[in-house]
Amino acid sequence: MSKQVFKLFPAWKDDQEENWLSEMAQDGWRLSSYRLGIYSFEPSSSIEEVYRLDYKGSSDRDLEDYKSLFEDAGWEHVTRFHGWHYFRKPLSDGQDTSVIYTDQASEGAKYKQLLTLLLPLFLLIIGSVTSLQAQPGYTFVSIIKWIFFSLIAFYIYAMLRVYIKMKKVQKTQL
Repeated sequence: MSKQVFKLFPAWKDDQEENWLSEMAQDGWRLSSYRLGIYSFEPSSSIEEVYRLDYKGSSDRDLEDYKSLFEDAGWEHVTRFHGWHYFRKPLSDGQDTSVIYTDQASEGAKYKQLLTLLLPLFLLIIGSVTSLQAQPGYTFVSIIKWIFFSLIAFYIYAMLRVYIKMKKVQKTQL
């Protein structure tokens, strides 16, 4: 019997998502898939394993090479969703020494790739709002404008949080 859980994690809280997935595995629920906030789990015996997320925003042309790089390091590719890849690996001696990045520059690049995705979407939303500005001030259009302004505020906040996380990761490198 599988289990589905709805839970949202912002992109800059990927470490919290990884910890939660590891806790679910300890409780006997292994991740099988993820789609838009819905995590699907399969029952298993309580397993101590660590989950790690990676963002790969490029095309799928090199997807098999990408996955085999992780598999060679002992990681199992579990699922992916819009560029986010979920990996897991059993804990060795109960200690979490499993990292997918051997240097901070690579980890910082993950957040930089994410920003390159968020920026065009942000510009698209800005363009949509400016096209609404040319319309007469009907009530429906006003509601749509407020929705777009809310999205703009959210995207600014999200981009700032991802940028701060990227800088924090890069700073620990020094």
